[in-house]
Amino acid sequence: MQEEKKDASALDGLIAVGGKPGLYRIVGQGKSGALVEALSDGRRQVIGASAKVSALRDIAIYTSEKEKPLAEVFESMAQLDIPMPGNKANPEELFGFFEKVLPDFDREKVYASDVRKVIRWYEEFRAHGISAAAAQPEATRASVVSEDEDQTEAEELASAREEE
Repeated sequence: MQEEKKDASALDGLIAVGGKPGLYRIVGQGKSGALVEALSDGRRQVIGASAKVSALRDIAIYTSEKEKPLAEVFESMAQLDIPMPGNKANPEELFGFFEKVLPDFDREKVYASDVRKVIRWYEEFRAHGISAAAAQPEATRASVVSEDEDQTEAEELASAREEE
């Protein structure tokens, strides 16, 4: 049986650990848990097997229709040209900002603490030079490039027809 190849992205190998601030990269695994390295300062530590760990590539935000992958949320945040709310922002400010990022997010399922986490993670990404586009799986990035190329080709054909 052939193993299915997954799309690589900047989110692969990155985790959030319940009760610990920041993001971590999985470095290795042992009998007692996983060896992780903090993105913020590069310190390594062992995370026990019973710790609540969430892989960033598996995290999605609830919307009115379906869930939106975190990589796509990061891409939307990168395209905005507005300041992000700070850590002490009230829920109204957080939700107001997030409505600009993801207009159809589900207000009943997405809490202010969730928005605060997404903002912190995004800022940590930017601080370490990881672009939002790199967070997108390669197949998604390729389809966006392909659509742009198709549109450019269509525009070139249209202008050539107008010149004739």
